[in-house]
Amino acid sequence: TFTNLSSGADSYTWAFERGSPSISSQQNPTVTYNNEGTFNVSLTAKSGTNEDVELKTDYITVGSSGGPLSVDVVADPSTTICELGSTTLTATASGGSGGFQYTWTWDIDNQTVNGNVLSITSLTQSTNVYLNVVSGTQQVSETIRITVEDNPPASVVGKGSPERILICPHPELEYQWFRNNTMIDGANKQFYYPGSAFDLSGTYYVLTKNTTGCQSFSENYTVGINKGTELEKSEFISVYPNPASSGFNIDLNPELLLNEVQDYNIEIYTLSGMKVWEKSFSPGFNLKIAPPVNLSSGLYILKLSGDNMVFDTKKLLIN
Repeated sequence: TFTNLSSGADSYTWAFERGSPSISSQQNPTVTYNNEGTFNVSLTAKSGTNEDVELKTDYITVGSSGGPLSVDVVADPSTTICELGSTTLTATASGGSGGFQYTWTWDIDNQTVNGNVLSITSLTQSTNVYLNVVSGTQQVSETIRITVEDNPPASVVGKGSPERILICPHPELEYQWFRNNTMIDGANKQFYYPGSAFDLSGTYYVLTKNTTGCQSFSENYTVGINKGTELEKSEFISVYPNPASSGFNIDLNPELLLNEVQDYNIEIYTLSGMKVWEKSFSPGFNLKIAPPVNLSSGLYILKLSGDNMVFDTKKLLIN
């Protein structure tokens, strides 16, 4: 409220810079200021044809009701995302005069977005995001770095003729194999071997994930072989002579032995399950083995395993 100290006047005209009202003829007007700043006030007093003007320069100073302007930015899920990923930035301002104007820009395409929420999708490269907040005569700026991590490679190759093992040729990742669009339980190694008794035909792909949590799906890999004679064409091991009367040999198929399997194991069991011989080896080992064991007449089971998986079994008859 402004108090008029004039005397001898019969009319008054007030002028309030950026005030509401900006002009008043009341003797003692009340004025509201909605903007921060420093403003002039003038009063013109009249009596007949006489008038007197009083100008007060920078007379009214309007400050922030909430203190200095500040802004906090939260990223969901994070400021580090995977290639082609998305994130949402939410800005919350405080202080200032209570009314906030948010403006976002970023490096990649120089877009400008208004509002306190910015959603960015399908990013393929890292970028800086710039936020400017204005409240009255105050403003504050923030720079947010959005880092885009590369997705891991993902592809599938087959080994054997026809294929008996599917491999993702990219090491040091996490893996999950799928067949006909269904996740295969427990198939989380760099290679996938369904077993000789399994119908291998179908469409396969692998999901890979790296240490930053980014992931990729491979292209589909179609396998067209079924149970039966086709699978027998591609064996991990062969035993000869079989039946055998004394010594026998074990041949390993170099096309199917995987460098990804650190230790293989060959074992011979009786039909009652008693182990009578075993040997461990790594890929690159001599591919022909003559077990130095004397077996009594009967039927035996020879098993090739590694990485807690059984790759092949063979029956061996000793006469």
